[in-house]
Amino acid sequence: MFLSNKYTKCYYKIVDRALSRNRQSDVYYEKHHILPKSLGGSNDRSNLVYLSAKEHFICHLLLVKMTEGSARRSMWYAAYRMCHKDNEYIPGSRIYEILRQKMILANKERIGPNKGKTMSQEQKDKISKSGKGIPRGPMSQSHKDNLKQKRSQETKDKISKARTGVSTGPRTKKQKAIAGAIWRGKKMPTQTCEYCLKQFSLLNYKRWHGFNCKINPN
Repeated sequence: MFLSNKYTKCYYKIVDRALSRNRQSDVYYEKHHILPKSLGGSNDRSNLVYLSAKEHFICHLLLVKMTEGSARRSMWYAAYRMCHKDNEYIPGSRIYEILRQKMILANKERIGPNKGKTMSQEQKDKISKSGKGIPRGPMSQSHKDNLKQKRSQETKDKISKARTGVSTGPRTKKQKAIAGAIWRGKKMPTQTCEYCLKQFSLLNYKRWHGFNCKINPN
């Protein structure tokens, strides 16, 4: 499965060292499949090892050098995805550029399941039948009339109630700083739910209130 080279030797050195050490309760570890699942590995204990975050990332970079063909494409993809896993891995710009370029090339080389296949007449008939009755031309007059129909007072009240307390004007510097911290995944000091609602638009409020607010999380 793996190529016989210096990268494979380095990979197994890291794995063997992790298997032989005693894990400490106050140290963060991540579970790693010695033979990746995408290459046929299982969830058996014999195929699992606990690595530090740094070791885990290095091992996935090594796996790229240890494989070839379709297996290497899978390992490029796995290494790239680790850069987007809850912002735990922040590689240098050069490594990120390489991973990004290689993943794009791997996607181009991947053969689609329907490439080279000819669609049967039965499949064509099913697609044609499923598409019949779906309007594809200009909107009908009844559709236009429905769009012009005014909202009922009940609908207006619901919209008004949903937006009560939501800031609609330009953001203050404080609001921009807090909103920016949310998207970067940083924790801000706990505020009351009313404060959360007043500081953010409805979308950002749900994100903040659902994940960061410790008073009454949804």
